[in-house]
Amino acid sequence: MKPEEKQADILWSRAIKKRAGGRCELCGKEGREAHHLFKRQYKSVRWDLDNGVCLCLGCHHLAHSKPAQFAEWIINRRGKAWYDRLEQRKNVLGKPDMREILKNLSVSPPQNSPLWSFLGRL
Repeated sequence: MKPEEKQADILWSRAIKKRAGGRCELCGKEGREAHHLFKRQYKSVRWDLDNGVCLCLGCHHLAHSKPAQFAEWIINRRGKAWYDRLEQRKNVLGKPDMREILKNLSVSPPQNSPLWSFLGRL
C-alpha cells in the first residue's frame, strides 16, 4: 500500500468515527470501527465518507456476517436514492487524486453532520 493511501485510510476512519460522535450507528454503544459499505477495493469510494459507518466490534462482525441485512438497514437509514448514488460512484473507473483526497479528509467533518461526500456527487 502506498503511504498516501495508508494516511487517507487513517484520516477516513477518524472522520467516520468523529461524524458519529464515537457511537455505533447501529446499536448506540461505543463505536471503535469504521466500516466500508462498499469494499476498499473500490478506490472511487474508498475514502468517500458516504461509504462509511461507525460500528462497535459486535455490529461490525454482524455487518460482515449478514451483509444483506446490513445493506437493508443502511438503505432504510440513509435512503434508497442515497444508496443508488453511492453505488454509481463505486463503479467509476480511474485513478483517484490522492492529493485532493488527503486535503479533503484533513478537514474534519462536524460531529453528527448530515451525510455528505468529499468526492463529489454524480
